[in-house]
Amino acid sequence: MTDEIIWGAANIARAIGRSEKAVFHALQQGQIPGARKVAGRWGLNPRVFFATFDYDPCGYKEPDESEQLKIQYAEKAIEIARANGTKTHPRVQAIKDRRDF
Repeated sequence: MTDEIIWGAANIARAIGRSEKAVFHALQQGQIPGARKVAGRWGLNPRVFFATFDYDPCGYKEPDESEQLKIQYAEKAIEIARANGTKTHPRVQAIKDRRDF
């Protein structure tokens, strides 16, 4: 990740994965860490924003033991569902893909 500032609400919205309208409202309320208005234009320091969540979009963290067990359970549940010709719950797939709901 670069240290470059992201300029403009639309670009900030794309960077953090939210709608432009939601981001603009949050910016106005001061709810986005690392965001400032400079000369009438919003800017975001992505390092400050992502550090708030202890998240590095360029890095990879190995799952801990608990998460590994969840992933193994999800993989087994998906395998059983496929064998039975049934669907799995979206949360099971999300655990397997290591996404949060």
